[in-house]
Amino acid sequence: MRKIQIMTDSASDISYADEQKYGISVIPFPITLGDKTYISRVDFDSQQFFDLMAQYDEIPKTSQITLFQFQEIYLQRAKVKFDESSADYTLQQRYTDHCQ
Repeated sequence: MRKIQIMTDSASDISYADEQKYGISVIPFPITLGDKTYISRVDFDSQQFFDLMAQYDEIPKTSQITLFQFQEIYLQRAKVKFDESSADYTLQQRYTDHCQ
């Protein structure tokens, strides 16, 4: 059976609870406010991000992770055993629940 792993970046706003519940890998990315760079979901949660934004007059700047960082994350996640049928069921059930 093929293995499936869902990966997204932290801009997707998936909650920590859903990340754990559905086995989704959320990749954090850098956010710069003023002269300081933070890593989303590592240095702050959603509420702390809004608190940080209130301290600055400028719009936050984001950037993507490096190719090397992505490769490291990808190779690490490739080692995880993930059953296709359970992932498929989880996504279908989540979609069905959301549509109701």
